[in-house]
Amino acid sequence: MMDIIDGSQPQTDEELRIWYVSPQTIQDLNGADSTTIPDVHVSKLVEGAAAKAAMARAVDLVETADTDIYSVQILATWGKHHKGKWDRFLDSLRKRGSRFGPAWGDGWSLDKWDN
Repeated sequence: MMDIIDGSQPQTDEELRIWYVSPQTIQDLNGADSTTIPDVHVSKLVEGAAAKAAMARAVDLVETADTDIYSVQILATWGKHHKGKWDRFLDSLRKRGSRFGPAWGDGWSLDKWDN
């Protein structure tokens, strides 16, 4: 984070070095060319996908003759439970990701008309 103090902004011919981290990408996720997902969220993504798959499988099994309804209920209950965890995880990310103030933080004026 750069300090915002009068006279601290970079001057002509001075060097400014910026370091950043680029997370791993998942190709073709949700139709996008690439999507970045923090490593700590990967297991949650897999859990959410498994929940959706379990619920879809339960629907498929209900429509099949000679299906053990008890097994379908267990599968649907498991899927619903983990989908609830997935939804709560997304809500926590949404709340944490809310920002207030300028989109990129406070910065230096570029010229006298930038106020």
